[in-house]
Formats: sequence, structure tokens, C-alpha cells
Amino acid sequence: MKKLILLYLSTKYTKIVNLKNFISNYRKFKPGIQHQLIICFKNLNLQELKKRKNILKKTKYIEFVDPSKKNDHEWGSIGRVSEKFNPNVIFYMNDYSYPVKKNWLKI
Repeated sequence: MKKLILLYLSTKYTKIVNLKNFISNYRKFKPGIQHQLIICFKNLNLQELKKRKNILKKTKYIEFVDPSKKNDHEWGSIGRVSEKFNPNVIFYMNDYSYPVKKNWLKI
């Protein structure tokens, strides 16, 4: 059975405040539909990965550390996550995105 997956990408190319904004609004605004949250970490060193995981410690999510070290932008990561979680429906949010209203994912 297909599941709805919310994929959020967090990379070394953006500031940690973006993840904080996403999680703050993710908790504040209910999505209105059941889903699995996957956080994809890309090209982070161990120290930065630890900081970001610390922000997420009270959040239920599946961790995907992108094994690719090349900078193939978000498209490479989306492809690798899609292969792993095929045939589920994936709603992708890059690391500048965050919810702004109730039922945002359902809409």
C-alpha cells in the first residue's frame, strides 16, 4: 500500500536556522493528513549532522543520510530517496520550505 511521505532536505549549503523554522512550523501547523516524515541530510560533516539531529530529537522522523558526496543538488538526493521508498507518494520540501497554515499537506 502506498504511503504519503514528506521529504525534507537539509544540506551543508544552507543554514541550520532553516531546519529550525521548518520544525517549529511543522509542530505548530497540523498537516491534516497522515504521512511519514523523512529528513534527508546531504553533505554534512559529523558535527553539523549531530547539531541538526539534536534539533529533531523530539520529532518522529526517518533519517536518510545521502551517501553521495558529490554536489548533484537536490535532484540527486530526491532520486536516491525515491528509489529507496518507491512506490510511495513523496511530497518534497527543500531546506527553505516550511508550513504556514493548518491542513497544509492535505491541501
